[in-house]
Amino acid sequence: MNLRDTFYLPRAWRYSGAKTSNACLPLVYGDLTDGDEGIWGLPCIDTANFIYCYAAFPVLSVAEGNTVSIYADGALVDSSGYTFLESSDYQGQGAIATVAFAADQANKVISARGKGKAVGGVLIENIVEIIDDILVGQNGFVGADLYEASRKAAAAQVFDAQGYKAAGVIEGDVVLWDLIRAMMGSFLGSAYLDGAGRLVLEIDTGLII
Repeated sequence: MNLRDTFYLPRAWRYSGAKTSNACLPLVYGDLTDGDEGIWGLPCIDTANFIYCYAAFPVLSVAEGNTVSIYADGALVDSSGYTFLESSDYQGQGAIATVAFAADQANKVISARGKGKAVGGVLIENIVEIIDDILVGQNGFVGADLYEASRKAAAAQVFDAQGYKAAGVIEGDVVLWDLIRAMMGSFLGSAYLDGAGRLVLEIDTGLII
């Protein structure tokens, strides 16, 4: 695999009873709690038990500070009407975050606001660490072979020093290189390959010296 390959998201077809087998399971990062409507769609992975996928991996728990809001056709659902699990090995297919409704949502469009992936109870909000999770955690790259380590660390440190926080959802298949460049560009950063073919991530502070 290389950075020019397409990143294919996990699909709902791994679960028996999925409403739409080809539906992508979303990857959710950062704090997406702003606003008064759902930000991303939740695919139904079990129509018989009213189970929806909040994220394709475990996320920050409510006890650790996640504030989850669920919407059905744009209307806020009372929290008594569903159960949110930040980590569930549903049907033995690997840990994901789920929302289980108490009643059938029929043909309603389900969406959410909330927070995404965390490590050790800490939300991942550094764009460099999010890219690392996508490449290493989700696509199987080996970090030591992929990065120029000192530049990766420097970019992450600059990102934190500037007080930046990254958040977003990947809801569809995308070419990895296009995704990386778009993500870094959102924070005045860049991505390129050095002479050894390793990935270099840089963050521009915007200062002219």
